[in-house]
Amino acid sequence: FNGAGNKLLLREKISPTKDLLFKESFYSEINQDIASSYLEPIVHYDLFGKKESQKINSTSPRNRHPHPLFDSYFYAKQFLFPPSDLLSHYRNVGSKKNINPHPLFDSAYYKEQVEDLEGLSALEHYLKKGIKEDLNPHPLFDVKFYRSQIVNDPAYGSSDLLSHYIRTGHARGFNPHPDFDSHYYTSVVNKFPKHNVPLTSYLKTKPVAKKTNKAREYLNSLNIYPNKNDFVIIITSHEASLTGAPRIILELLRDFSKNYNVKCYSIIDRPGPLIDEFRRVSEVIDLEHAKLSGVGNIGSLIKEIYNKNSSFVITNSLETFKSMETFYALDIPFTALVHEFSELYPKQMIKRVVEHASALIFPAKLVEQSAAKISDEIFKEKSCVAPQGFSRDEFLIENKEFNRGIVRKELGIASDTKIILGCGSVDLRKGVDLFIAIAKEVLNRGDSNTKFVWLGNNEEWSCPGGRFRFWLAEDLKRAGLSDKVFFVGSRKSVAKYFQAADIFLMTSRLDPFPYVALEAMHSALPLVMFSGGNGIVELVNEDTAVVIPHLDISKAANKIIELLNNPILAKKIGKNAKNKITQELSHKNYLQTIVDISMKISNEQTRNSFIMANKELAATKESLTKNNPTKKSPTKKSRSAAA
Repeated sequence: FNGAGNKLLLREKISPTKDLLFKESFYSEINQDIASSYLEPIVHYDLFGKKESQKINSTSPRNRHPHPLFDSYFYAKQFLFPPSDLLSHYRNVGSKKNINPHPLFDSAYYKEQVEDLEGLSALEHYLKKGIKEDLNPHPLFDVKFYRSQIVNDPAYGSSDLLSHYIRTGHARGFNPHPDFDSHYYTSVVNKFPKHNVPLTSYLKTKPVAKKTNKAREYLNSLNIYPNKNDFVIIITSHEASLTGAPRIILELLRDFSKNYNVKCYSIIDRPGPLIDEFRRVSEVIDLEHAKLSGVGNIGSLIKEIYNKNSSFVITNSLETFKSMETFYALDIPFTALVHEFSELYPKQMIKRVVEHASALIFPAKLVEQSAAKISDEIFKEKSCVAPQGFSRDEFLIENKEFNRGIVRKELGIASDTKIILGCGSVDLRKGVDLFIAIAKEVLNRGDSNTKFVWLGNNEEWSCPGGRFRFWLAEDLKRAGLSDKVFFVGSRKSVAKYFQAADIFLMTSRLDPFPYVALEAMHSALPLVMFSGGNGIVELVNEDTAVVIPHLDISKAANKIIELLNNPILAKKIGKNAKNKITQELSHKNYLQTIVDISMKISNEQTRNSFIMANKELAATKESLTKNNPTKKSPTKKSRSAAA
């Protein structure tokens, strides 16, 4: 008579289906006395746990639960005379009578979502199929919403999200439902025990205290609620920095404000230098400042401003993944603008973006193909390639000669010095080390009248400890280039540097669709760049840019020297590049693509609301034109867009 033998005998009595309700690892973990008994967990449960679990007096063991979702004490307490075998009773009787196995598993509610239990109890069906199908086990446990909070949590390793919440999630501050704020609940309950599950406690006591809605309080404090008849545009951005993605979305907001009768909201994870610019064209919700960065809080915010019949939602960058998951959990259709290479992100995350977004817009085929590696037919139906276009007011004012003098004076170099410009974050991906290597090769050939200038963030430039920027600084010193290669840091206004330069050198190893390339082309600069890992290559030819084999430093140096020695050729390429930008890459076309797609994924009432709101705008513009003949009337194109 031994544990292994008994386990074998018991396995003959318990079918594989019934084993669904017994989790050995869980039972062993909560019953430390098993180790000293030398019994297998299932044997221990059959001999002792089964009998002890049906006793409900205060001195009986309360931890003889066979599964995280089968609370023996809770189940037994529902009977005046508890059955001797709780598991068997639930399988054969309890499930049919909608007697719940756990406070957070509502059998009746679950069965409403299932056409056929296939001979299983409600909980068994949930464990076998419901988890995979994202069925909710309780009215106050929203599976999609909960997953959106924990997908990046290091403790997340199981698809059984309800068990995750019960065992660890509640203690980590995750909310089970958009309408249940665990932090608020535990704060209003006097001396709430830390080990208790907030939602379980709530269901037992059901306090009458009204929940404080932090999102509503925040919106009220700013007085930025939409009016009843407003058509709302909700756009997310991971930050308001001077980098490409925030600039793209800022231009999009400006175009929405200028061309459509809408109320724009920017949900920004982190503030930055452009935050005031965002405020000029939208109502800004700064999640970091408001301390509303949790998915539950984001969901509460969205519910306050979103109207399913008069709203478009647009997410900007994969970095806003948390917001995407929130929209999906709330069944809100959204268009995802994907600017990044998917290889740089976890596959699970990309798969969820592809599955959950209603539409995906990529700036180049190269970027689309990066995501398509994990795609299926759904991806093809949702995907669209649309270059972002260019629209920067500061670049519309051209004063090249003036800016050439200003920048050279700022750098302390001669007025006739040639400038090779680079731009971007100082990191390995942007190829700043390659920029220095090319500069060394060009300058070593005796060109003393040329300087290389890098425009972009250079914080912690001198910090030791193996950091990339530290070693770049060492390279400059040891190569004798410190007075020939300049790093000027970030600038809120960059147009003058582009207008002061002679050539733009883009050394990125991997760059989906760099906005700096569009800035260079619009500034009529000849653009020199590598062929691999760069979506801009799809737009240009030999007349509009110089494309070098990937990472070929020697050829890049040769081309730069050729352009320096042939200003007529450099000017011709720059002029062609500017024509390409102004004629083919309009930001308004990009906006119209987004509007068309947003209309396509919206319901009929939303489409009608948008059309009616902008018919009124078109009528207003026409009326203003008639009353003020000195102003130009709207173009045919803008009228059709508004309509």
